[in-house]
Amino acid sequence: MSQVWSISDFLSELRHLGQLTKMRPGSLVVTTMATTFVERIRAAKNWTSAGIIQLIGEVQSMELPDAIKESIQEAVETCQTNEASHIKLSTCGQKIVHVPAYLTAADWQALESAVSKDDQMSVMAKRLRAMGLTSLKENTVHQVLATLLYVNHSRGQPQMQPRAIHSMVDDFQAIFHGTAKIEAVPKLATYSEDPLQNGEAWLSQAYTNGCSPANKKLPLHAWYRKVPMRKNHHLLVGYHVPAESNKAHGSHDHLVWPKLPKCSPNWQNGPAGSAEPANTAQNEQNQAVQQQPLQQQQPLQQQQPLQQPVQLQQPSQQPLQLQQPSPQPLQLQQPSQQTALQQTSATAHDEAGSQAAVPPDPMLATAEPDMCTEKPCNSKPKTLQEFEDQHFEELRKRKLEAKEKAVPKAKAKAKAKAKDHLPPHKRDAPIFGPTYTGLRLPGREAYRAHMARKARMAK
Repeated sequence: MSQVWSISDFLSELRHLGQLTKMRPGSLVVTTMATTFVERIRAAKNWTSAGIIQLIGEVQSMELPDAIKESIQEAVETCQTNEASHIKLSTCGQKIVHVPAYLTAADWQALESAVSKDDQMSVMAKRLRAMGLTSLKENTVHQVLATLLYVNHSRGQPQMQPRAIHSMVDDFQAIFHGTAKIEAVPKLATYSEDPLQNGEAWLSQAYTNGCSPANKKLPLHAWYRKVPMRKNHHLLVGYHVPAESNKAHGSHDHLVWPKLPKCSPNWQNGPAGSAEPANTAQNEQNQAVQQQPLQQQQPLQQQQPLQQPVQLQQPSQQPLQLQQPSPQPLQLQQPSQQTALQQTSATAHDEAGSQAAVPPDPMLATAEPDMCTEKPCNSKPKTLQEFEDQHFEELRKRKLEAKEKAVPKAKAKAKAKAKDHLPPHKRDAPIFGPTYTGLRLPGREAYRAHMARKARMAK
């Protein structure tokens, strides 16, 4: 709490302490509050000269015990010797409102006649050093690069790529820090838009040899948008910037291009490559492989003429081999010979291996003769109505059969339940009374047999 106390808080607390001393002289409470007040003075870190003067004057003007006055004065004397402090001294960046206004006529001529961009940046760095500039701000570098783009555009040179412009940021900073400082020139915190407002004394030291600022105004705001100062600028998206900056500007090209060779062989050279395939020999080999089955198909068909009657059974699956038809009745009249021909063609296909254009299906080869012998090929197909009626009758029969099987079980269950819940007057009379202690037979039949046997014995 003592770190946020102001001088007014300390003066108010000191007055209350004097009133407490008058009200309770020699009390332990006064000693405790005085000790707390002294500790707060020593703990405070925001003391100023004016505050110390006010506090000492207030202590001397009040009627306090000598011990309390001495302890307060000792605390004030040692309050400025604290090692830690919230005040930190640092140099702030010097601000230039309009950099082109400080260039001389000789500087403009040197910029227009420079051969390379490094020479132009060197001219700008020397002028800034001559002005007494020691620290660069981002806005200053932005103005310098925008000025250079304007000069190159006025010279008729093509505009540089955003990647090249962004690299000039670090280059200019290196050139500026490599230029010697001029200590004789006064350093200003803010350089106004008009150099003449900085004073005659500063102008005489900053511009020597009879030079003076040209005070030329340029529309730099139109060129600010063409200068990508930071790595996450939208103009740098899509360029191959360093790996550390890929995460900053959001480009994922460094993740996409290594995976493209696995997806397509035509993009193995990256974004800078041409649209031609990366491996021409591999593409030619693929085309040769595609043409190889067509070249091998014709000699295979000539070597196996017996295969054609078998392949005529399925014209929809093998339309390419229907050019050599054979008589249809041969398949229907001699199914045994056709089976032999199919076995021969299957053996030929096994010997040919991968050179066969279309391998035969053994399931179709064994099924076709049986289908032709059991049912003629010229049979009339069923209509949709007949097909639906047939399936409806089958479904109805299955339901009736299931119902017939379920009826006896349902009747038996119902009869058993009915016997259990009959009223007393409808139930069967018991064979034996409740007081009967004689022979108990399991049922009426056994009882009748027992009585008949007993009658015979009596005769």
